[in-house]
Amino acid sequence: MESILEQRYTTKFCFKCGKSATKTFEMMKNCYGNECMHRTNVYRWFKYFKDGKQSVNNEKRVGRLRVSRTPANIEVVRSVLEEDR
Repeated sequence: MESILEQRYTTKFCFKCGKSATKTFEMMKNCYGNECMHRTNVYRWFKYFKDGKQSVNNEKRVGRLRVSRTPANIEVVRSVLEEDR
């Protein structure tokens, strides 16, 4: 995670310096090698910064959670399993 955040800051820096997304990706590929984010992500972050957004963190998403593992749900599942063995 640290490397991803570092690369986002690098992308933001290059954007503010007036570098192109292509040049930024080439420089990052030389620096980070196989750990470099994909070209499409560099372009996506450039668009994000061009739209006036400043944060390098992902925005909160609305909608259904991927995981609904809560203590209450775990107890419900356990009780169902114990009742119907």
